[in-house]
Amino acid sequence: MTALPQENQGIKKNLAYAFSAQGVALLSSILMSLIVPKILAVEEYAYWQSFLLYAGYSGCLLVGINDGLYLRIGGQRYGDLDHAGIKAQMVLVLILEFFFSALLIAFALLARLSAQFCLIAAALSIYTIVVNLANYLSYVFQAVNLTQIFSKAAIITKASFFIMIVAALVLGAGDYRVIVAFYIVSQCFSTVYLLYSGRQILQARFSFSGKNRDVLHATKIDIGAGMKIMISYYAGTFIIGFGRMLIEPNWDLATFGYYSFAVSLVSFVISFAGQVSMVLFPHIKRASKEAQKENFAKIRSILALFLPIAYVLYFPCCIFCEFWLPQYSQSLIYLGLLFPICIFDCRMSMLCVPYFKALRKENKLLIANVVAMCVSVVLSFFSVFLFHNLVLLAVSMLSGIVTRNLISEFNLARSFGLNLFPHSIRELLLAICFIFVVMIDGGWSYVFGSIALVVYYFFECFSLKKTREKGGM
Repeated sequence: MTALPQENQGIKKNLAYAFSAQGVALLSSILMSLIVPKILAVEEYAYWQSFLLYAGYSGCLLVGINDGLYLRIGGQRYGDLDHAGIKAQMVLVLILEFFFSALLIAFALLARLSAQFCLIAAALSIYTIVVNLANYLSYVFQAVNLTQIFSKAAIITKASFFIMIVAALVLGAGDYRVIVAFYIVSQCFSTVYLLYSGRQILQARFSFSGKNRDVLHATKIDIGAGMKIMISYYAGTFIIGFGRMLIEPNWDLATFGYYSFAVSLVSFVISFAGQVSMVLFPHIKRASKEAQKENFAKIRSILALFLPIAYVLYFPCCIFCEFWLPQYSQSLIYLGLLFPICIFDCRMSMLCVPYFKALRKENKLLIANVVAMCVSVVLSFFSVFLFHNLVLLAVSMLSGIVTRNLISEFNLARSFGLNLFPHSIRELLLAICFIFVVMIDGGWSYVFGSIALVVYYFFECFSLKKTREKGGM
């Protein structure tokens, strides 16, 4: 069977499409963070954020099959794949997703959720089927180095959603159900494109007897191999996600909307880090052991100098949000408490994650994510059910992110024989100072914040100077 034309195209073209997809994704992040809340009222926005929150965990319902498949067929050529076997497994995936979607709708009805949340559950059931079919095919194409197809599908999703949201803004469509429908339709467009691109798979004949009867065994192996990767990823997202899930049932919908707006702004900043991580990984992978150690120290130093600048940007960000979205001014206190997440999570994404992957220390990454998730979950429980305090809930989320970053950095630093303890203490103290500054009302907050930042940079620069003189970190 003839290979797809894209297989023979160069890495530069693949990278060009990948970066184009990242650029469109970044534009979409701006849209989600700043345009959608402009269209929707606070409660409508809260319903939209509820849908997004749970939609973010739809990939769990693939139970690791996609990650396991990626590991199993990675490096093969598309034309050499067992297309009938892939199609058979894809049918199994669809059956599984329909089953989970039916369970979701049944739960919504039996739990007697409100009409709005029943509608969200129905939307999630449709979205789960569509997006997980797309995810499965995306992993097939990425595994055989047809990354252009994956990138084009991502561009189709984000670009079509962008166009529909701009139309909604112009027409004044202030209903979250319209936005949810647009979101699902945009995903349908890319799924159709992926199905068309994988038409050789769709045209293959299969049965669950004969040659393809081993598909159940292969799927079992894929689940076993992919489950660890899936748990690691979703444990990381659950650090913040779990706390958000507790807000609506224990406070009210508007509070959930305010909190979610703050989280969306933090997520927007973090989205930059993912792009840098994608660029760094191949360079780290190809480097020698000594070069990896040297680059780790250099990247860590650069991040220590430049990431804290984000604390300065918090204040103009607040001014802009009060001007653009005055109805969300209440969100700014939560934004301040969550803002240090930008520093620690960006360092995790830009330094620790690519190094863990390059050094094949996925188990260490899994442990860091699971421990951090447990810290966040336990503290969130106390914050909500014992103290009923949203400020403590934000600190709980931040504590989970900080825990993950510290465990990861110390693990990598130990493997390279480096000492990061003084640097980490300074960064923790700066984050604590920033939180206190945010809690202070009045002009003195700027003064205290400036003093804390100057002191931090004085000690950090002095430490880096001494490190250079010694020739190591």
